[in-house]
Amino acid sequence: MQEIIDHLSKSLSDSILNKQEKQTLKSLVVSNGLGTDQLNFLRSKMFDLANDKINETNYKQILEWVKNTNSALNTKSTARSVAFFSPGEACRQAINEQINAATKSLKICVFTISDDMISQAILAAH
Repeated sequence: MQEIIDHLSKSLSDSILNKQEKQTLKSLVVSNGLGTDQLNFLRSKMFDLANDKINETNYKQILEWVKNTNSALNTKSTARSVAFFSPGEACRQAINEQINAATKSLKICVFTISDDMISQAILAAH
């Protein structure tokens, strides 16, 4: 988290969030897997940093920096959907790999799970 705060502070030094700084910020946010509370904390730090730097002559640049920085903190979900078709061992293996790779949640859309090995993997992941 401190690395991101340091990056924010450094990017504010010239009152502009350039394209490279924005990409780096987005990358840091995604790679750290920040939750809602952590992102809100970073937004609070962003406003604190901007408040400390803002004055009558640079307020337009600082407001633009806040707008661009806040936009970079609005990351999209990294969730993804994948479709697999059966029959076949390769399909079962791919599904089990997806189940085992889940870290927070797993969304499964099926009509009927008729494979006992997949059912057992889902139950074990629960």
